[in-house]
Amino acid sequence: MIELTVKKDGFAGEFCEGTKYPDVVIIRVGGSGAAKERVIASGQFLIDAGYSVLFLGYYLWEDQTDIISEIPVDYVEKAIAWLKEKTNNPNLKIGMTGISQGAQYTLLASSLIPDITSIALASPFDHVMEGNTSLFKGTGHSSFTWHGTELRYSEWKLLRTNTLKLLLRILKDKDYGLSRMMRYGYDKNGADESSRIQVEKMHSHVLLLASKNDDCWPADEAVPRVVNRLKQVDYPYTVESYIYQKGCHNMGGNMDIDSKQGRKLQKLMRSWSDHPEDCRKCIEDSKIRILDFFRKTL
Repeated sequence: MIELTVKKDGFAGEFCEGTKYPDVVIIRVGGSGAAKERVIASGQFLIDAGYSVLFLGYYLWEDQTDIISEIPVDYVEKAIAWLKEKTNNPNLKIGMTGISQGAQYTLLASSLIPDITSIALASPFDHVMEGNTSLFKGTGHSSFTWHGTELRYSEWKLLRTNTLKLLLRILKDKDYGLSRMMRYGYDKNGADESSRIQVEKMHSHVLLLASKNDDCWPADEAVPRVVNRLKQVDYPYTVESYIYQKGCHNMGGNMDIDSKQGRKLQKLMRSWSDHPEDCRKCIEDSKIRILDFFRKTL
C-alpha cells in the first residue's frame, strides 16, 4: 500500500492498487470512531473484488482532528487530484463508499465534487449537524467545511440541556434507552431544512442502504427523503435504494462481529439483541449490493 499524509499530500490515506478494473478507483471512508485499521479491514471486500481502493481518513487519522467538527470535505477533492496524477488515466472513474458518518461524508462530497461517478451509502444521513465532542457537547461550529468555509448546519439544541437530566430522560424512555441513545438525539433534536445536503447537485449514480428503526440515527428516514428529492428534480443518474426490515446500522463492509469490538457493538445496539441472524444477513447482503452496483455503474 502507498501511505499518504496530510503534511505531505494534503490528505490522509492508504492506496491499494487493484488486479481488475484499471479505469476505476473506489474511495472508501469509515464511520465515526473508526480508526485506520478498522476502515481498511471493513473495505477488504472491495480489494478482494479486484478494485483499486483509496482508504481515506477524514478524522482520527494522523494529523487530523479527533472530534467531529470542522472536517474538510477538501480531503476528497485532493485525493481525487492525486489519483488522476497517479494513474495518468483520462478515462478514470471514481467511485466512493462509506458507512454511517462516512456515508454522510460521501453524500456531501458527491454534492460538491462532480468528478465522483458513483456512490454507495450504507446507513447515511442527509443533513449537516453541528460538530460535537466526545462529552456530548456542541462545538458551535459545523461538522464540515468546504474550501475553508463552514457548511450550514443544524444546531444541537438538545446538547445545550443538562447532560445528566438528558441521560436520565433517555434511559427512562422505553423506545430508546442506552442502546438507542444516539437515535434519541437525532429524533428529538431534529434538523433544519437549511442544513440539508444538496443532493440534487450530484453527478453520481447512487445506491442507498438503510435498516428500519436504525439504532444510531434516522438513516431509514434519510434514504426515502433523498430518493424523493432526486425524483422531484428528474435526476438523470441511476438511483437505487433498499431498506432492510430487520437489519443493522453497521453494514456495508467486512464486519468482524465475533471480535471484541464486534461483541461490544452487539451489546450497544438493540437490533443485535432483537434479531442477530438478520443483522448478519444484512451485512453480507449489503456488500453484495454494493459490488453489484459498482459493476453496473463504473
